[in-house]
Amino acid sequence: MMPATSLDALLNEDNSPQAATPTPATGVPAAMRAAVDAAKQRVADLHAELIRWELVVWTAGNVSERVRGIDGEADLFVIKPSGVMYD
Repeated sequence: MMPATSLDALLNEDNSPQAATPTPATGVPAAMRAAVDAAKQRVADLHAELIRWELVVWTAGNVSERVRGIDGEADLFVIKPSGVMYD
């Protein structure tokens, strides 16, 4: 569990949200790692846009992306659940 963080700590000087830097995925097949990592970055960036456009408040809202399986691997989903910081 992450420690509580003030909203001010998540904003840039112009009150725009700071860009999130997703952590590397674990348990992801090597052939899919680059695609999953790219999806995580897009999900983090999209969540920041939700905040920027005031569509959600702080950690509210969900953003997700499906990553198609390759080399016989199952599809994976990258999800930013509501109520959880994506950093």
